[in-house]
This record gives sequence, structure tokens and C-alpha cells, in this order.
Amino acid sequence: MFCVRTGLPSVSATGVIEVNDAFVDSRPGEWQWLEARPRDMLDVKEAPAFGPPWVGFLVIFNTYENDLGLRIADLRVSRDGDDRHG
Repeated sequence: MFCVRTGLPSVSATGVIEVNDAFVDSRPGEWQWLEARPRDMLDVKEAPAFGPPWVGFLVIFNTYENDLGLRIADLRVSRDGDDRHG
């Protein structure tokens, strides 16, 4: 889940974009890749009521378990989906 706001500091509106089935195909003990595009994450009631661009200010990985052993090895965010390193 990403909590987002507008790029305008004077606007206090926020919204949420999220992926609810991200780890459905994961297997214990193996790395699971997750790729999510904002347009695929908008089917939630808390979705932003304002258009992009959005500024993400909080990222939440909610496993609904006390300790699932979730480890984040890498988090990349790009404007256009390009994952080239510069």
C-alpha cells in the first residue's frame, strides 16, 4: 500500500493505492517479485480523488500476521516503469 498526496504543499488531500493479491503465487523460502503499476492499484475505496502526479509518503507491507518473515531486498520506483540504473 502506498499513501499518496498531491505535489502541492497547500493541498492536504491524500489517497491510497494498493495491491491486494501481491503474494498469492509466492512459495515459502523463495523470493517473490512484485511489480505494480498505479493504474492497476486503484480499485480501492481510498483511491486518490485527485489525478497524478502523486507524491508517495508512506509504504506499508501488511501481511496480517505477527511475523511472516517478510524481507524487502529492493524497492524501485520509476516514473515510466523503466528499471535501468543510471
